[in-house]
Amino acid sequence: ACKVGTGCIGRVKNGKISRSTGLEMCGSTLLSAGGPSLQLIDTSTLSGGDVLKLERDVLGLTTTEDQAFVMTREGLVALAVSGLTLSKTSDTAFENGNSITISPDKQTIAVGTSKGQILLFNASDLSSIGDVTLAGHPILSVKFSPAGDLLAAGDSKGETHVIDVAAKESRKMGWKFQSAGVRGLAFIKGGTRIVAAAQSREMLVYNLESPMKKKKIQHSSLNAVVEIDDD
Repeated sequence: ACKVGTGCIGRVKNGKISRSTGLEMCGSTLLSAGGPSLQLIDTSTLSGGDVLKLERDVLGLTTTEDQAFVMTREGLVALAVSGLTLSKTSDTAFENGNSITISPDKQTIAVGTSKGQILLFNASDLSSIGDVTLAGHPILSVKFSPAGDLLAAGDSKGETHVIDVAAKESRKMGWKFQSAGVRGLAFIKGGTRIVAAAQSREMLVYNLESPMKKKKIQHSSLNAVVEIDDD
């Protein structure tokens, strides 16, 4: 574990995830996933709780203050968080899960599939609230806008899609400028710009107000992009 400005501050005690494939904050604790296993870590004491093992490998995580939503290839599992203990509350089945995110109000979960679909679920009970079929290419990344009314989705062919969540329709943006899959997405400038990062050493900034305008930023190969501030 590292602290901003001071560097490494220690190792997690009783850490049982040998190869972590996902990390998300859940309230004041950190949720670590690796293979089919999940473990909560107390960030103040760097101590790990009991390990919860699912039937399938974890492919993606998203969290609230007291819940975790875990995506596997075959479905979605909701977990309650209490101290350093995880307990399963509900699940739902689907095929080809590939990417996951939760809306800013923590009410809607979006899953991108390897078949080019967006699946929408109610976070309270994991009931389906609709789906959107895109171009048929695997969806590598999904991200809600700050207001939660739009969902950006990046596919394996370099296209960035924009979905109207209420209407469950994809807008015709024509944003297919990248030569590699879109692995990272972020909304900036109050939700009026979308940053899309690909493995082709380029990051594009799209303008929702003027869809044909874009800005290209060269970089080394990346897998993700994170919004740090609104500038």
